[in-house]
Amino acid sequence: MQRFIIRLFIIFAFTTFTFAENKEEMSRLTVLFTNDVHGGIVPQKAEFLNPEFPPMLGGAASAAGIIKGVRDRAEKQGFSVLLIDGGDIF
Repeated sequence: MQRFIIRLFIIFAFTTFTFAENKEEMSRLTVLFTNDVHGGIVPQKAEFLNPEFPPMLGGAASAAGIIKGVRDRAEKQGFSVLLIDGGDIF
């Protein structure tokens, strides 16, 4: 699977650069990649930070916030964002 993703990325990169006739047509691309989430869509107690009162960290809402932030920054700078998930969610 990893080889497939690498090959796909290389093909995508070369075809993108091939069709760009000059530097004005080239754009930046931010790639976000997740893999092996294993159902970790619920926040977990971070007992390593504070064993008595552990804060909740992670989860789908946290990931969505990070992704939204990256997309917002990219849009302001004129970049594109590609979100790829390698599967294995549950």
